[in-house]
Amino acid sequence: MHLTQYLSFEITRHCNLGKIHDLCPNRHPERYASVDMSNPIRDDMIVAICDDAYNRYGFQGKVSWHYYSEPLVAEDRMWRLMDAIDSVAPQAEYDLWTNGTIWPKHPENLDRFAVIRITDYLLEDHRVDLEHWVTVKTEITRNYGYLDGRINPPPRKRTIRCFRPYTEMIFDYFGQVHLCCYDWRGLGSPGNIHTSTFPEIIQRWQAIRAIIGRDGFQPEAPAVCQTCPWKTNGLSMLADGPFKAAMAALV
Repeated sequence: MHLTQYLSFEITRHCNLGKIHDLCPNRHPERYASVDMSNPIRDDMIVAICDDAYNRYGFQGKVSWHYYSEPLVAEDRMWRLMDAIDSVAPQAEYDLWTNGTIWPKHPENLDRFAVIRITDYLLEDHRVDLEHWVTVKTEITRNYGYLDGRINPPPRKRTIRCFRPYTEMIFDYFGQVHLCCYDWRGLGSPGNIHTSTFPEIIQRWQAIRAIIGRDGFQPEAPAVCQTCPWKTNGLSMLADGPFKAAMAALV
């Protein structure tokens, strides 16, 4: 876990731009096809995962609240979770990933984030109100979003190794773990927190990271990884911390 930059939790299924972005997996009917949709991930599960990650497994990265949804849709839950995590892991840090079109009900809490990352889609009717965001003391980065073909990617079998799972471990709204944002269906998942323990998930997840990245791309890699056109044979250094030297040694 010490080489993982983010623990990401999807705390809502919804995004206020979901109806607009036809190429985003947010509303795709196959998005949760492989999971039990009657059983959302609970707050106590998220807190326990963070507790174990920081205090038992040496996680030194940050917690984030995004996947294919907008976390500020679930603002109250987000603050509640941060309070609970702070009580068991006071060393925890947080980043906010947002489309920037929702101004929170409690903007005074935004200072709790180490970084706020705004993905601006430059939509005419859903503009990012920078007059609000520039008042925040927290560091803000603004990226321009575009929607690629990840819903129906052209199969491209390449054997180059991939380091995407070193960026984050993602838990979707129903507790399924995703290796990266490109496997949005969870086809290469190492498990679900409802049916596997966190130690079991970590063990499988590390094994997958080894066979697609650390030890080179191996034949037993998940099928979804074998045909993925977005393999990244480099490292995305997003979180500050003791990652660069460790990652350099890994590569």
